[in-house]
Amino acid sequence: MDLSDVDIIACAPTNLPTKSPTEKPSVFPTEEVITLAPSQEPTSTPSQAPSSAPSIFEPPDCGLDMDFSTNCVFSCDFDNCVERAYRMEMRYGGGGCYNTNFRRCPLRNPDNTPDLPNPDPCTCTKEELPCDQWNNKNTCEDFSSGGAVCNDVTRFCANGQKDTDPTPGCGPPSSFDNHTVFIEAFGNDELYFSGPVQVNSTWEATTSGEKVEANTDIWTYEYIEGIGKGRLLQHVVFHSSCSQELYLTDQFGAQQLIEFDSFCDVGCNDPGCKEVIGPNGVRFGRRRISLFKEDLATLELSLSANSADVQRVKLDQVLGLFTPTDFSGGTQFVNFSSAIGVVVPPSVTLTPDEIILSPDLNYTMGAIVAGRLNNDPNTPCQQVDQTELICERVRVVPCDCPPCQGDPAFAPPEGDKKASEKNKDKKRT
Repeated sequence: MDLSDVDIIACAPTNLPTKSPTEKPSVFPTEEVITLAPSQEPTSTPSQAPSSAPSIFEPPDCGLDMDFSTNCVFSCDFDNCVERAYRMEMRYGGGGCYNTNFRRCPLRNPDNTPDLPNPDPCTCTKEELPCDQWNNKNTCEDFSSGGAVCNDVTRFCANGQKDTDPTPGCGPPSSFDNHTVFIEAFGNDELYFSGPVQVNSTWEATTSGEKVEANTDIWTYEYIEGIGKGRLLQHVVFHSSCSQELYLTDQFGAQQLIEFDSFCDVGCNDPGCKEVIGPNGVRFGRRRISLFKEDLATLELSLSANSADVQRVKLDQVLGLFTPTDFSGGTQFVNFSSAIGVVVPPSVTLTPDEIILSPDLNYTMGAIVAGRLNNDPNTPCQQVDQTELICERVRVVPCDCPPCQGDPAFAPPEGDKKASEKNKDKKRT
């Protein structure tokens, strides 16, 4: 994920006051507590010598009310292909064809809730698909050191998808072995990618046209330092068109799909299609389907004086912190860059530069305000607050002019405008 447009703060201040203890942990750094050593004997007179013990300067509160307004909704079916992609981001995880895996919502049988979709992505727990439900256009073959096919998905499926013990020397090394391979990806005769890839890292298959071919071939070779590709380890073919189901985390042998971009037509009834600006300044519609959603949430932080006689505060910096409530990921820091130099009161409403969140997680969100009291420019002040950010799974994401894309009543415009000819010459971001 490209974070080049986001102001990232490498570390948070460590001398900030924290909120009083609550039942849930704070997202803010813990303030170091310094315990002074007691004197050896009690004395009734103060010592004449100055104390060598360190002192802690705690800036005063800025005297502001901090109000959060958040909105986070995403489609239950956010991870499904809509238009055929022009860019696919893959993760190379090593291992043979036995890693092939597709997880889908199971059908309810019996169906005790006929008023809901069956299967229902909003309520289901995805399960691994049995081989007889796989797309038969997906294939995988592993090769031995002698160049012969030593395993494929047919053999894996014949063993009930349970034989996951790799045959020595068959296919790519496992994810536990630190190694590099050489990968080539094609759509017919077009080369999408060629180069060395480290295990457990990502690479991108990108077409120069408006969409990839219906089938994509991925060839994985040994990598020889100073030479390039060595012997063939694995060949994968997967159906990269949306005519068949294509979901995030679909795994084809050693390769897993984690993100894809497609062209789309920006409209008020399709909130998933965003207008972006390419490196050459050309604007176009892009739909990004990703494990991390750039525009998943909106946030407004309002700052106002908490009393009529509060001192005016000139803001030096306002930072946002986002931490998964289950601590399954790191803390993301973002800037409210528009706050710098603003004086409160009057009240001000701020929005962060960008928020990149995972749709499957809830977050504890905090804000840190640093400023200077206006009646004494040399007196700094600091203030912190936090709230919960819980993303709501919905069947249809609200839009500005219903029926919205994804609603059964939604009808696309006449003609196939999903990837129009005007997009061919546009540069990708």
